[in-house]
Amino acid sequence: MTAKLYFIGPQPTRMNCRQIVDAAMLELIERLHSQGLGRAEVALALADASEDYVIRLASEAAHTA
Repeated sequence: MTAKLYFIGPQPTRMNCRQIVDAAMLELIERLHSQGLGRAEVALALADASEDYVIRLASEAAHTA
């Protein structure tokens, strides 16, 4: 599996970060769906993983502050 970078415009910015993430997420959902997983199942797993990652980032920030 080759990772792709999604650039909308000359370089990624906070303004287009959401668009870049959306494009990558939709590609991942479709790739996993083609391997037999349900789209909703993948979307919920991504949401759970994202929440866990945000909690981890907050914890790391609290330890370095």
